[in-house]
Amino acid sequence: MKDFNEQIKTLKDMIEESHTIAFFTGAGISTLSGIPDFRSKNGLYSNRYHGKKPEKILHIKYFNKHPEEFYAFYREKLLIDNIDPNVIHLFISELQQLGKEVTVVTQNIDGLHEKAGSLKIHNLHGTIHRNYCVDCKKEYDIDYIKQTDGIPYCKECGGIIRPAITFYGEFLDKETFKQARLDTKNADLLIVLGTSLVVYPASEIVSHFRGKHLVIINKKRTKFNHQANLVIQEDFARVFNALLKEL
Repeated sequence: MKDFNEQIKTLKDMIEESHTIAFFTGAGISTLSGIPDFRSKNGLYSNRYHGKKPEKILHIKYFNKHPEEFYAFYREKLLIDNIDPNVIHLFISELQQLGKEVTVVTQNIDGLHEKAGSLKIHNLHGTIHRNYCVDCKKEYDIDYIKQTDGIPYCKECGGIIRPAITFYGEFLDKETFKQARLDTKNADLLIVLGTSLVVYPASEIVSHFRGKHLVIINKKRTKFNHQANLVIQEDFARVFNALLKEL
């Protein structure tokens, strides 16, 4: 097994020789910005919310039946926008400035890739920054949701407003999934960051990669480790601060 410095050099060489680079990112990368992940020991799913499992609250059936309870959870646990991108988001954006063709496929809904300046982003599970009326489809930004209490209602028709996120029990947006799969397939290099790759069908996208280098950077092992050309199980800040020094 290569030591850490050798791993960083190998990753640097892969990035330099690749023109088209895809990143597949999960909740683990946003922990550096202060957002809890989902499946770790201290993650969102590790603790019940008023006696209920977060997975239940995030199901579309629960939202339809108990929108007020959903929004109490949502505002406290997920509606976090007063945060900044971290070294990972900024590194990905910086590669664009170096002339790389970069695609981000993300399971995150926090909008930090956009805030960092990445241009081509496929938000597989939607975003907290877009909301819409379930009846007339009028759209609302995140500020409108933050300025309301309880259930937010549409100013046009009075319908309930929902966040444009993918609830449990819903399908991913077909066009977003299709484009994410295509861009991943056509990349020279795929770097998987901060995801356990257990959420289907999002994780299935990785299996479509046909490029030269597959890199997985995650603290825990994933089911794709045996297929990767390089696996780095280290602290994210250490990895990307070292990588920035090399570029």
